[in-house]
Amino acid sequence: DITLKNDADAVVFTVPTGENDILFPDNAKALFGAGSDLQLYHDATDSVVYSPTNLKILSNTNVFLGRQEGGGATMVKAVVDGAVELYHDNAKKFETSSAGGTLTGDLVVTDDLILNSDSAAITWGADGDQKLFHLNDTGLILKSTATGDDTFPILSLHTGQTDIDDNDFLGLLAFGAPDEGTGTDAIIDGARIYARAEADFSSSVNKTKLVFQTAASGAPVDRLTLTGDGRGNSQFTAKAWVNFNGVG
Repeated sequence: DITLKNDADAVVFTVPTGENDILFPDNAKALFGAGSDLQLYHDATDSVVYSPTNLKILSNTNVFLGRQEGGGATMVKAVVDGAVELYHDNAKKFETSSAGGTLTGDLVVTDDLILNSDSAAITWGADGDQKLFHLNDTGLILKSTATGDDTFPILSLHTGQTDIDDNDFLGLLAFGAPDEGTGTDAIIDGARIYARAEADFSSSVNKTKLVFQTAASGAPVDRLTLTGDGRGNSQFTAKAWVNFNGVG
């Protein structure tokens, strides 16, 4: 062997007999640059490439591949003028394209999800048959993209409760202005529509009422109820809302 030691008699590196390798002991660093800006070393646990400034890895090939030695699991692949691919457990999960990118699997977002363009859309279904998109300066539109006869979008509110009892809520829509500057009553919901069970549900019972609420000062109160058996109950008189022979 050929061994190089420093003036403290510590091994700097070794060239084993009959080998072309240079062996560095743990924590021995190969330093590059006038200010030793680039460092390569192994600290007995991890192999480290360190630079206190910008670190650039340049490749003069068409494909950059991060893969386990011996043809093992691929971690990242980048193609010149093409896709960048990210892998998990050797399975491709994300790939860029000229249109943007494709994610395979679930996406968990721990903060805001922002679609930062007018007419941005979220599309559902293997055939992209349902689309929720932004109408510039107006709002959101839920659209069925199917063009056949009698095709239309359906918006359903479903509870996950497995045992519905009398008076349990099935769903509620609320209308309000929570950012109103005057506060107090102004930021309470101004109107609501809700569905509520009128009996314990069973294999032969799903009796439900639909209730319309409005507010004048304070929380909304029931104004009109459509019962499960088709009756309508309200606090207002027929004369207040029905015309007879064109006369109120």
